[in-house]
Amino acid sequence: MPTISFQQGVNSYTGTVDTMLRQSVPTTSSAGATTIGIDSDTPSGTGQDDQVLLQFSALFGSATNQIPLGATITKATLTLQTTNASAQGGTLHRMLKSWAATDTWNSHTNGIQTTSGEAVATADRVTGLTAVGVTNLDVTNSVQAWAGGAANNGWAFLPSGSDGWDFLSSEGTTKPKLTIEYTTSTT
Repeated sequence: MPTISFQQGVNSYTGTVDTMLRQSVPTTSSAGATTIGIDSDTPSGTGQDDQVLLQFSALFGSATNQIPLGATITKATLTLQTTNASAQGGTLHRMLKSWAATDTWNSHTNGIQTTSGEAVATADRVTGLTAVGVTNLDVTNSVQAWAGGAANNGWAFLPSGSDGWDFLSSEGTTKPKLTIEYTTSTT
């Protein structure tokens, strides 16, 4: 079964985009930050959110290192390097609207809201506990949706509580990686 991985700077891949939206500094961009994270109470005691947006673009097509159009996605794993563990983790929601790495909290409707059509309301993944080190998340449902024609605008990572979760971004030393297993009519 063919498997392909997408990671910024590996095999000439340059399609990873990520950023952090911070309610406490609503007009400040986090583009270029090496560590990004989610939290529902930062700075501590304020009850303000940090959210993350992450996208791997150009996954499908006929070019080398792309998944062929019409392929069936059998498994997809998102690998992140966690730098701050969380007992609560967060939720991943497919984004419905496009965004840019330079976006801020105020670029969206009070950050990302799942009730206003910015992101799918039901989480594609609930992480639960995230430990320091490698975090592998099953994102098969998301990638299957994109392979089926849904727009790939990546994910919104939303906090599940006030125990923040941080991980390295595409500008960090260990970049996010998306590994996809698939079949085609010829495999």
